[in-house]
Amino acid sequence: MMQDPKTGKRILDPVERAKLGLQVIAMSPDDATAAIDRYVDGKGYDEEGVAFFKDQVVTQARIRDEGAKLLDTSGQILRLVAGAFVARMPKSGSNGDASGA
Repeated sequence: MMQDPKTGKRILDPVERAKLGLQVIAMSPDDATAAIDRYVDGKGYDEEGVAFFKDQVVTQARIRDEGAKLLDTSGQILRLVAGAFVARMPKSGSNGDASGA
C-alpha cells in the first residue's frame, strides 16, 4: 500500500491503476467513474489522486470516441473521392472513342 507523504492517505499505485484501468477501459465515462468510486469507497484514498485518475479515464474515453468519429468521417471522404474518380473515368464505347475510325 502506497501513501501520499503530504496527506498520509492511500494513493492508487501503478499496479492498482493498471488493474482498475483494464476493468473500466471499455465502459462509458459515467460507468467508469462509478466503478472507480466503488473501488475506492471507504478505503481512505487521496481524493486528488482519484480525481486525476478519473480524469485520465474520461479523457481516454473521449479520445476513443473522437477517434471512431474521425475514422468514420475518413471512410466517408474516401468513398466520395473514389466515387468521383470512377464517375470521371471515360467509358468504353462512348462517343469520343476513336477505335472504330
